[in-house]
Amino acid sequence: MRARKTAIPSAPSVKCGRVLLVTVTAFTVAHSITLSLATLGVVHVPGSPVEASIALSILLLACEIIRLQRGQASLTARWPWVVAFSFGLLHGFGFASALIDIGLPQGDIPLALLTFNIGVEIGQLIFSGLLTVAIVRNRKTGEGSDTRLR
Repeated sequence: MRARKTAIPSAPSVKCGRVLLVTVTAFTVAHSITLSLATLGVVHVPGSPVEASIALSILLLACEIIRLQRGQASLTARWPWVVAFSFGLLHGFGFASALIDIGLPQGDIPLALLTFNIGVEIGQLIFSGLLTVAIVRNRKTGEGSDTRLR
């Protein structure tokens, strides 16, 4: 069976660098909120529900990608920063659990949280930037075309 090229609708977040930046930052702001609240002991959420919710958030994102590929409406395409913020709230609890297990310097918890969040934001921006460059290069050379068996 021969592969046939089909167009995949692009999400608005991929077409606009500003939207991508806002989306990545929304995730970081949200996880910073729940990470801080959980690490400082203001809020406690058991690990199992958090881990299950994180897994479900990844599953939801996969379903959204499939919807986009089929040309259907997608919440993540219309409101990427809202979805990222929501996922960030969940992931913040997950980060908090990991940081609590590792242990934070008791005298410098605010500074440790600040530097952790700055590191996460920088890492996300670098990863997003590199991925964006790779996608743009592939599209220009024609190597990024979607090829699926039908």
